[in-house]
This record gives sequence, C-alpha cells and structure tokens, in this order.
Amino acid sequence: MTSTPAGYKSPRISFIWITLSQVLCTLPLVPFLPLWVIGLCFFCIFWRWMVFLGRWSYPPKIARYALVVTAVFGLMVHFPRLLSIQPAVSLLVVTYYLKLLEMFKLKDVYVILILSYFVVASSFLFHEDVYMLPYFIAAIVLTTVALHSVNRTEHHLEKGGTFKKGILLCLQALPITIDLFLFFPRFPPFWVLEIKKEGPSVGIDESMSPADVAELGAAEGIAFRVEFNGKPPEQKDLYWRVLTLSQFDGVNWQSLFSSLQAQAYFNQENVQNAVRENIQPGQNTYEYTLHLEPTQQPWLPTLDRPNSVNTKSSFMPDFTTYQNKMVTSMMSYEAISSTSSVLNLELSKWSRKQNTQLPDGFNVKSRNFAVSLFNEVNKDKVAFIDRLMNKFNSEPYFYTLKPGRYDKDMIDEFLFERRKGFCAHYASALTFLLRSVDIPSRV
Repeated sequence: MTSTPAGYKSPRISFIWITLSQVLCTLPLVPFLPLWVIGLCFFCIFWRWMVFLGRWSYPPKIARYALVVTAVFGLMVHFPRLLSIQPAVSLLVVTYYLKLLEMFKLKDVYVILILSYFVVASSFLFHEDVYMLPYFIAAIVLTTVALHSVNRTEHHLEKGGTFKKGILLCLQALPITIDLFLFFPRFPPFWVLEIKKEGPSVGIDESMSPADVAELGAAEGIAFRVEFNGKPPEQKDLYWRVLTLSQFDGVNWQSLFSSLQAQAYFNQENVQNAVRENIQPGQNTYEYTLHLEPTQQPWLPTLDRPNSVNTKSSFMPDFTTYQNKMVTSMMSYEAISSTSSVLNLELSKWSRKQNTQLPDGFNVKSRNFAVSLFNEVNKDKVAFIDRLMNKFNSEPYFYTLKPGRYDKDMIDEFLFERRKGFCAHYASALTFLLRSVDIPSRV
C-alpha cells in the first residue's frame, strides 16, 4: 500500500467496495438481529448512498446523536439481558452502520473496515458449519479489497487491478495465519458464554413458543445437584420452582418478571417484604445445598416454596428466585424451603388479571370447547380439571420431540387435529383451556 498524505480522502469509487463489504459481512448475522436493526442498516446505507450521489448532505450532529441514543434504548427494550451474545452483536452491527453517517475522512473509513473484520469474526459465534467457510473467506477478501481501494488514488483505481491486489494481499497473509493457528498458544478464556444455536433444545428460557419448534433436541447434561441436611422430602414434594410464564400473546409465553424494569421494582425492600408476607411457613421445612450448572440465566431453582436463600437474590411474586447476574459457571448456594407453606388464598386483582388474560382472535375452537365443558360440569372447577386430564389420558395424544411446526392457532391444531407434541404443547393447551373459563393459571 502507498503512503497517504495528510488530509488525503479516500477515492469516491472505493465507497462501492466498502458498501459491498459491509453487506457481505453482515448477511450471516441477519437471522439473529432484530428486524428494526436490519431496517436501520438499510436506512444508513440508503442515506450514505444519497450523499455519495450528491443529492443529500450528511445528517446534522444532533440527529446522529439522537440515532445512537434511540438505537441503544431500542436494544435495552428488545433484549432484557444485555450481557449476552445477541445484544452485543446487535450493538456491534448498529455502530458498524451508524458510522456510515459520519464517514467524512479516511480515518472513518478505516474504522468501518476494521469493524468489518470483527463483524465477520462475530459470525463464527453463530455459524460453525464447514460449508460457511468459503463465504467467510470471501467476506474477508472483499474487505481487504475495500481496504486496498481506499489507499489508492482515483488514477490507480481507473487502471484496475484492485480486486486482484486484494486477493494477493490475503494470499501473502496466509503463511503467517497458518503459523499462528498451529503454533500460537491457546489460552483459556476469562469467561464463557453459552450461545443459542438455531435448533431449540431442553433448557431454561424466559419465553416459550411451542408452535415455532418443529424439533426439540434432548439435553443429557445435569441441571443441578442437591444435598439435603437430614432426611430429604418425599418424591411427591420434589417440585423445583425456576420460572413461571404468565404473559401470552397467542403464540409466545413470557415471564412477567423478565424485564429490567420489573426486576428493579420487585427488588425493592418494601416490595420484597410484601412478597414474603404472602407465604405462611408450614411444618415440613428442609435445608439443602444446591449445586447449579451454568444456565446463562439469572433464575435460581429452589424447592417449592422457598423461605430463604443465602446468596444475594430476590423473591418474585410468583415465588421464583432471581439474582442480578447470569449463572455463567457452576455455583452453589444454601436454601430453606417449606413444602407445606400456605399461600394467601385471595388473589390480588392485578395477579388475577395477569393470569386469566387471553388475546382475542386466537384458538376460538379451543375456547368454545372449554366454555361448553365448563357448563357441562355446572362450573365445578375441580370436575372441569378432572375432565381435561381425563381427555389427555384417554384419547390418542402422543408425546414426541418432533411435532413439526404448528400454525397460528396452535392450541386448536394440537387439541383437535394433530394431537402430538412435547411438554410445552400440553402445558400451553391446559393453561389456555383454564384461562378460557376464567381460572387463573400459568405455565
């Protein structure tokens, strides 16, 4: 590469290479980005192209700052957990494209092109298939071509050879790349983050959408181990509470307490005291130590219902236990639970509303079936639940990890047509039927 004189600006034609490089580097990440982030990328490219064509000017500084603040706020709203892979990669892509709107000088071009290499590297977090390797090599080569083009004058660019020179630079770097790969020591990471793969598997998550899961992978690992101080509970009392999902939009079940705002509110001391007042400890109290494997979630399993946990954590109104950081490595904590604890029998208006809400326009057949059956048993709730359980036990319903994808009215299709699914399908269907007759319930 030739030296660049002070004040030198990159040739206009090199912008074409830069744009192609950006698009090629970003495409593998598209399935993992929020739709609005993808829209923002197109917006930045379009604006910068209009500047390139001389039709528009750069946005003013206040507008650029507003875009940055809005984008960061959008990521905070979209991702309840900012300290994980997808939010970090989304933030990288956002800054990668917003930089186009202030690409005034050569140093700005360098920033974008260096970021291109990081964007390609971040794609390896999600794609480990061998067939993707040629694509990543092409993205690296094109970025190098773009980097070479900005260091040439318009005269040299018109003479051609830019693409050929970029490939030559990559080939020249190949020997040292191989040496580094073979002989450079591999130090263990300071931290490890679990990355969600495209195929769903058994585990802990703050949302559940069984209609979208065509095939569920079985997890053979250990979730946690427990050591009881004294005699352990009977088998029927070994119910471990981790998460409850109360919000339902017709397709997706979501935890009420997954947002940062909800956790900040319920973490207040007076709110915590109010939550604990709803539990009257019973006679059967158990002390135990729980050794939890990494979950990449902040929720701590406890024997239902917990009285205390010796780690810095909070109790939510659904009696789940939450801490302010992710479980990224094995952790141990001591807890006390009373399996015979009595809850206040009177639900608050807020809790009743949250646990009986159903969106309109979904699963009409299931809703009508529930109302009809409820009337048949004279609105006896116990008899109604018994009839539902008998339906699942006596009729040809099947458990499978490969149910295939369901349509919009997943519960109608599951109950009356396909009749096969895994635990999420059965839990969703039963909860929906109970809510259809105003019985508070949650997954």
